[in-house]
Amino acid sequence: MPELPKADLTGDRGFMAEDDLLCLRNWANKLPAELGDLLEVGSYKGLSSAHLASVGPHLTCVDWWFGDAFLPPHDYFPEWERTVAPWRDRITAVRSMSQDYLPTVPNQSCRLVFIDGDHDQTDVVKSDLTNGKRILSSRGILLVDDWMAGFPTVENVAKKLGIPFHREGAKLGGWVKP
Repeated sequence: MPELPKADLTGDRGFMAEDDLLCLRNWANKLPAELGDLLEVGSYKGLSSAHLASVGPHLTCVDWWFGDAFLPPHDYFPEWERTVAPWRDRITAVRSMSQDYLPTVPNQSCRLVFIDGDHDQTDVVKSDLTNGKRILSSRGILLVDDWMAGFPTVENVAKKLGIPFHREGAKLGGWVKP
């Protein structure tokens, strides 16, 4: 696997465990680029974005970068840009709510979809998982953060949609599309 290029990924760049960051990079590296692009929903300050973009060749990050129920209102986009600066030429940033953007993404166009968006609003979780499953290419992986980590909405919606997640890393749920 390619080494993560030198960049300042220390300090307050996000909440992900090292095991989960390594898992993201491993999956992104393992899946052939011809299966499609990488797509991340919920990018916050860019820690997971940097790890995914380091594998390349292209990552789309979808976030509105203004906080949520767990984060205070604040424009996080400048912090995200500083974190991903070494890989910015590989990233398309989409400042949008996921439920507005994901329906525009072509079917089966992504080899990896990583969802770290809203964990509690059923309609948002359902939209993210439904669209994530639709845009995922065959043999691609759908990964969700905080799987079974005190956010029952994600687990319940996934069961209703027939997405049998399994544990990946420390807190990630993963499903490989047949």
